Amino acid sequence: MLKRVNLPIYGTMLTLGLVDGKLKEHGLSGKVKMNVVKPGQTVKLGCLDVEFIHVNHSIPDSVGFAIHSPAGTVVYTGDFKIDCTPAWGEMIDLGRFAELGNQGVFGPAG
Repeated sequence: MLKRVNLPIYGTMLTLGLVDGKLKEHGLSGKVKMNVVKPGQTVKLGCLDVEFIHVNHSIPDSVGFAIHSPAGTVVYTGDFKIDCTPAWGEMIDLGRFAELGNQGVFGPAG
């Protein structure tokens, strides 16, 4: 898709390092704007605010998202684990997920 549409990419430092390897394979390294984000940071994309939230995973430096829109909030975590004593980094930000749940988020359709 990035060969057809030049879009910026947002990710943690490790994620962008992995992505850059794929961009090199496709001749796109240095041609795509990559933006490093950290847990707790929010990025404005048009009418959306995308909040990055720390999660634990077997891959370090992982984040989930809270996508805040005029219609409401969607939370997407991808794969994660709750690890109270992670070997690397901090514990998943359960407090932030609880706050979002208390504020109200969209649930699965059906």
